[in-house]
Amino acid sequence: MTLKLGIRTRSIKKLDIPSVKKMMEELSLYHGDRNKISAKQILDGCFVSKIDRGFIVEYKSKLVGFSMGYDWMNYVRGKRVHYIQLFFIKEKYRSMGLGQELLKHVRLSAQKRECDLIYVTSTKENRHADQFYKEFGFKRQVKRAPNKYILKI
Repeated sequence: MTLKLGIRTRSIKKLDIPSVKKMMEELSLYHGDRNKISAKQILDGCFVSKIDRGFIVEYKSKLVGFSMGYDWMNYVRGKRVHYIQLFFIKEKYRSMGLGQELLKHVRLSAQKRECDLIYVTSTKENRHADQFYKEFGFKRQVKRAPNKYILKI
């Protein structure tokens, strides 16, 4: 958990699921898509099967962003990887350092689970995300997968 100037990061709790689902819907709309996951599926992934790793960021006690992902083993490279499937900060809270704090929390959590890398994907058209990940230290995989970013941890 991080606590800095009203910013708090932590693992997702069951009570967060409705708010996270709503933010997933916002993210889907941004990409011109429809979010079809149910609150039960999020709950099952994070708390029943424990496949998914969910983290949230709060600002002044208000939930304003989340990260959802999972760990896997790259059997070709022999590396344990945390894959960030979704990463979102509400628009009015961007450029306040909240995404940086959330990503730091994700990285520290992945390190504790002995992950070697963090993968995240983003479209080239999403320049804000592109800049954000590069500033954090992610490297774009231009040759193999141009929408993939990798961070060695």
